[in-house]
Amino acid sequence: MRDELYIFKDKDYTIHYLTDEEWKKLIDNTSITWWKKRLIRGVTINKYVYIKDSAVIGRIRLIEHEIGHVLNNVHTWLPVTMNPTWLFRWFRWMPNA
Repeated sequence: MRDELYIFKDKDYTIHYLTDEEWKKLIDNTSITWWKKRLIRGVTINKYVYIKDSAVIGRIRLIEHEIGHVLNNVHTWLPVTMNPTWLFRWFRWMPNA
């Protein structure tokens, strides 16, 4: 059952949910700085989105954020989906509001 629930394929990307052990193996083999490795809960490598299985709070917005990277979107400090801080993904930024 885990395989069915933890891999999602689309024509543009594939989402994998990783256990804490799988996550540690993946992250340890990247060039991400040690302090970011402790904070991040999702990462995009090429067209593969990897989500830490224990990342439950804000998971949908995290997935939206990582798919944004697949679509070549970059981080911003505005309170929108591409903000790297999960708290600021909860707000919808409205220009001229």
